[in-house]
Amino acid sequence: MSDTDGQRLDGKTCIVTGGAGSLGGAIARLFLTHGARLLLTDLDRDRLEAVRAGLGTDRVAALAGEVTDPNHARRLVDMAIEAFGGST
Repeated sequence: MSDTDGQRLDGKTCIVTGGAGSLGGAIARLFLTHGARLLLTDLDRDRLEAVRAGLGTDRVAALAGEVTDPNHARRLVDMAIEAFGGST
């Protein structure tokens, strides 16, 4: 593994669905160790906020909702751009 492997997601924004669950939380922690910025989403607003707060970084935002709803999917993209900026 090269020195750059630890930051392979540096500058990338990832949306993690199921972010309030144990698997979503584990994915979030892994992605953070690789330098990603994260937008977590899940139906369970309280657990989602607890996971976000527990990650303890400003590189994580959260939005509760149903990912199969096209309006929620659009809000996720808009929020990711607002929170972390868009690509150039």
